[in-house]
Amino acid sequence: MKSYFRYITDKGIANLDHYSYSGVDNSFCAKHFLKNWWNFALEYVPLWLALDIR
Repeated sequence: MKSYFRYITDKGIANLDHYSYSGVDNSFCAKHFLKNWWNFALEYVPLWLALDIR
């Protein structure tokens, strides 16, 4: 497995279990246009499709 992770240390590989991505979009488009689209889309997309939607 080390051959695949040449650039990540053993400690780094172990810490990948605790990694969680979180991002924020504070752009003008996200605030005024995309927010409405996301709320509309959530009405029709089953929540089991993306488990990180809470």
